[in-house]
Amino acid sequence: MRRGIVLIAVLLVTVAMAASLTAMLSGVRGQSDAVFAIAKRHEQRLAARSAAYAIAAEIGSSRDSVLAGELPEIASSASVIRLEGADGWGWSIVEHDGEPVIEALAGRIDANAASDDVVKSLLVDDADKLLEARPVRMPGSLRAVLQGGAIEDETQPNHSVLLTLFSIDPQVRSGVGGPAGSRGSPRGGVESGAPTPAGLSNEGAALFAGISDGSFRPSSLGHVLREAEARGIPEEDWDLLVDAVYVGDEQPRRGLVDLNHASAEVLAALPGMNETLANAIVDRRESISIEDRAGLSWPLREGVIEMGVYADLVDMLTVRSMQIGVRFRVEHEREELGVNEEFNAPVIEDEIPALEFYGIVDLAGGSPRFVYLRDVTYEKWQGGVKVETEEVLFEPGIDSVVEDGFDSENIEPIRDTSPVGGDVPGEDSTQDSPESQEAPGTWGRFVAGRGA
Repeated sequence: MRRGIVLIAVLLVTVAMAASLTAMLSGVRGQSDAVFAIAKRHEQRLAARSAAYAIAAEIGSSRDSVLAGELPEIASSASVIRLEGADGWGWSIVEHDGEPVIEALAGRIDANAASDDVVKSLLVDDADKLLEARPVRMPGSLRAVLQGGAIEDETQPNHSVLLTLFSIDPQVRSGVGGPAGSRGSPRGGVESGAPTPAGLSNEGAALFAGISDGSFRPSSLGHVLREAEARGIPEEDWDLLVDAVYVGDEQPRRGLVDLNHASAEVLAALPGMNETLANAIVDRRESISIEDRAGLSWPLREGVIEMGVYADLVDMLTVRSMQIGVRFRVEHEREELGVNEEFNAPVIEDEIPALEFYGIVDLAGGSPRFVYLRDVTYEKWQGGVKVETEEVLFEPGIDSVVEDGFDSENIEPIRDTSPVGGDVPGEDSTQDSPESQEAPGTWGRFVAGRGA
C-alpha cells in the first residue's frame, strides 16, 4: 500500500513538473514569437527607409527630363535588402487601373498660394472651409478640412486631388528653343547682366539684352510676350524668351500650375479661363509633341487661346512639376524553408503583410529628397482618430518648401496630428478591421503604421 502511494506521488510530481515545463516552454515560444515579430517590423522599417532613398534617387536621375516637362521614369519594383540565402525585402510602385501612381503635383492648385478667387472657382461650396483654415501645413490636414472632420463619403467629390501644398518651381531653364546644355541653367532677370542666350533671332536677342541691361523693365512674363508680339519678334523665339528670363524675385516661385499635367477642372479655375478653354488646352496638348509642350507659348502658337487672355495668365503657369507624388509598397519576398517530406512540397515562409507609403519627392533643389512621407497602409481605418502618421522632412536645400517660419536647416520632422478621413471598423463601416491593429509609433523617419 505504502509503495503504491509513493508511486502515485511520484507520478503526480512528474506530471506537475511536465506541465510546468510545458508552460515555461510555451511562454518562451510566445516571447520568441513576439521578439521575432518585433524584429521583422524593424527589418521592414529598414527596408522602407532603403526603398525611399532608392525611389528618390531613381526619380532624381530623371531630373533633366522632368525639367523639360516629362514625368520621371521609374522601375515598377526592385529589391532593397538581400539576405544571404533569401530574397529579403523589395518595393513596388502601386498601380491604379494598370498605371503607376506617379503624380505631377504642380498640376494642382496650391491650397495656400492660390488667390481667394481661384479657390472659390475651384471648390465652390468647400471654398470657405479652406480659406478659413489657411495656411494648411499637411496634406492630411487638407483632407480633414475639406471633409469637415467627417468620415469620408465616397459619393462626394474628392477635392483633395485638385489641391497641393507642394508646388515650387526653381528659376532654371527647361532648355526649350536653346542649344543642348542650356537646360537647368539659371534664368536672367532685369539688370542681371545675363548674356544673351543662343538661338534667338536678332529681334529676340535685342529684347533679351534690353531686359538684361535694364533698358526694358517688364512687369511680368505676360508683358514680355506682349512686347515680343508688338515688336514682331518671330513666334519661334517666344518660348526661349519666356524660358530664359524671370521677372521679379529670383527665388523659386511658389504655386505655379503645370500646364502640361493639370486637369481641365484645375485650368478652368484660373483667372480668365473657362471650361471651354480649359478643355481645348487639354485636348490640344495630347496631340502635340513633348518637345513642343516644353515651352509656355504653345497655347498661343497652336491658336488655342488669344494673347489678351494668355498674357494675363502665363505668370501663373509652368510646364513642369518639380515635386512628384508616388505610392509604393514594401513587401517581404518569402523564401523556401525546406521540403515537407509527408507531402513532398516546399515549406514557404509565413507571409508578412505589405506596408504602403505615399511620399513626395522634391527635385527643385540640388539633390532629390522626400519632403513628405506618410504610412497609408491602414489609412481607411483611421478616420476620426488622431494619429501621428504624417511627416514633413526638412533638409538643407530650397528654403521655401513650407512657409510659416519653418527652417529648412532644421531636419527634425514636423508631425501632423490632424484627423484622417476613412472608415472606422465598428462604426458604420462595411469593411473588416485588419487582423492586427497595434498603436502607431515611429521608427527613424518612418511611422510604424498599424499591424505587422
